[in-house]
Parts: sequence; C-alpha cells; structure tokens
Amino acid sequence: MFNKVAKWSAVFGLGVAAFWQGATVAQSAPMDEFLIAQHGYPPWSGEIEFSRDAVNTALDIFNIRGQDNEFAGTEVGDYTGYHVSGGIALTRRLWIDGSYWWRTLTATQEDISGTSWSLAAQYQATVNLDWLPAVSLRLSRWGTDSEDVDRSTNSVLRDFNISSVRVTSPADEQWQGDIIGSWFVDDMESFTAFFGYGKSTVSYNQLLASFSNDCVYSLQSPSKNQLTGQLYSGDPLVCELLDFNLNSNDAVYPGEGFGMAYSGTYFHFGGMYQTFDENWRFRLGYRFQSHQRSVDAEVAANDVSVVSSNHIITSEVGFKLSRYWALFARATFYKNQLLGEMPFAYNVFTAHRFDKKYGLLSFGLVTGF
Repeated sequence: MFNKVAKWSAVFGLGVAAFWQGATVAQSAPMDEFLIAQHGYPPWSGEIEFSRDAVNTALDIFNIRGQDNEFAGTEVGDYTGYHVSGGIALTRRLWIDGSYWWRTLTATQEDISGTSWSLAAQYQATVNLDWLPAVSLRLSRWGTDSEDVDRSTNSVLRDFNISSVRVTSPADEQWQGDIIGSWFVDDMESFTAFFGYGKSTVSYNQLLASFSNDCVYSLQSPSKNQLTGQLYSGDPLVCELLDFNLNSNDAVYPGEGFGMAYSGTYFHFGGMYQTFDENWRFRLGYRFQSHQRSVDAEVAANDVSVVSSNHIITSEVGFKLSRYWALFARATFYKNQLLGEMPFAYNVFTAHRFDKKYGLLSFGLVTGF
C-alpha cells in the first residue's frame, strides 16, 4: 500500500493525499472510532486539525438533546469548546500524535470548564496484502483536568447542614492500548476494525463543605464508616468546631473518596468505513465501550443504575479547499451522554444522569505538511 500513498502524494502534493487517505490524527479518546492502521505519510510529514465543537438547541437538529424531560428548552447541557490536534510520521511505520481540548458544559448552576489532552504512538507491524489487513499497535495516554467545581446544596450530612460544596482539581487519566487492522479496497476506499483495553484513574484534591456562619471544612472519608473534617476557612471563634471525627458501625458515610475518586478498567471495539475522491472524503465510525469501576458497587448501593457501557457513532464529511487545506463537519452520537469521554464526570452523585442520549457537532480545518 505504500506505493499507493506515494502515487497520491505525487498527484496532490506532499502529505495532502495522505490525510485524505486517512491518517490517524490524535485519535486517542475522544474519536477512537476513526482509528486506522496505516497513517500513510512520508517521514517527517503529517497534519494538524483545528476545530470548533458545540451543541445547543439550534444545532440539535435531530432533537437528541431536546428529548430530555427535565432540561429540554433550557441551556442546561449546552456544550462549547475548541480543539487542536496533530500527528507526524517519524518513519513510514511509526506515527505519533497528540491533542488538546478546551471544554465548557452548561450545568444547572455554574458551568463546568475543563481541558482534555492526549498523547499516542502507533507502530504499523504489517501491510495490507490481499485479505490480510495492515495491522498497527497503538499506545496512548489521555485525560481531563477541570477547574474547581462549586455546587450550592441544602442537605444534611449527619448533624451538619451543608449550604455548598466545592471540589478542587477533579481529574482523570487513562492508559490505553489498541490493536488496529485496516483493509484497503482500492486507492479510495478502506475498512478498519479495532480492539482496545485501558486503565483509568479518577481523582480530586479536596472536598470543601460550607456549613453555617461561613465555616468551610475540608472533608475526608477514610473508610465506609468514618467521616473526618477540619476547619479550612472561617473564624475559629465563630465556628467553634475546629475538627471532627465521626465513626459509625453502619455504612452511613460515603466511603473512601466520597465515591468521586476511584479506579477502573475498560475495553472497546469498533470500526470505520472511509471513502474519498479528489475533493471529498466521507468517514463513518462506530465504537462500543464497556467500563468496570471500583465505585460501581457504591453507585448501586444508592439505588442508582450503574451505566457501564456506551455506543458511539461518528460521521464526517470533508471537502478539500486547496492543495494543503480541507474543511470538515463531524457529528457524534452518544447512547449515554459523554460516558467514557470525561471519566471524572461520572461518580456516585452524577451516575443517574448518564443514561441520557447526547450529540456533539464539530466544524474545522485540517492541513497537511
């Protein structure tokens, strides 16, 4: 297949045919459904993608988000963001890529903002010969970091009335390995299948709870039956209680990490169909995910259904504007909203919201170099 890439590069210029052929640009999640085994670029060539990502009532043309019984007709669930991603071929077989995403999701109270990143290396082990696919091995590291998240609340934790909660520096980090196989029907059409496995860690720095009289406590739950707190801010003369350690023989406390810090594993599989000509490219990808988390038992104990899988479909249409630039429009559908894309957003307190459908649109430019 390398001779085919060389032929198309001669027609369209260095690298341009290769990105139409389907290079793997920063495909560690999100967008794993566009994985392909053969990046197609000559050494020290590659591509860069710039995109605007969004969903709101005006863009929800299939009424996916609008079907929500609770938040339809509101701005809750609106998504705005940008991302830049790129990849470069170190050799004919070795490809590296990365991406950086800026994200904002409108919530019922304050918006949730964060950034996502990814780094990956992919090695092509075989080429496509007759019915044997081109096979690549891929290792990626990716995650999401968020700003502090504040929430007003009127709840009672044991004998304390909580007026607000702040979680500082929530984040997640994943290591993922994939095996990718691609079959090229001809110079302009290909099929890809992939399987991957990953490990995930979700963490945060502090959980701060505001009680009466502007007393803010840093809370911890070292075990299922223990709750500790230490005065974080406030006048000690007014707050009086400087620290506490409550113990109980029954499981009345949230448990270690409050169900927001945990580890997990996941696997996924899927595939992509791609076709292109001199001016147009079309891609359609599917991915199934299955998640197993250490927090799942705690979610179930709260009479909340554990959402452990997701179906994701992504389609894309691209149009070549010039020798080195192309325009694209991309649509992604999630059976369970953003599950697996931002793991830190899933915890004991939010799990009940992940059984909703969601969609995301991206528009942008891609260039070869």
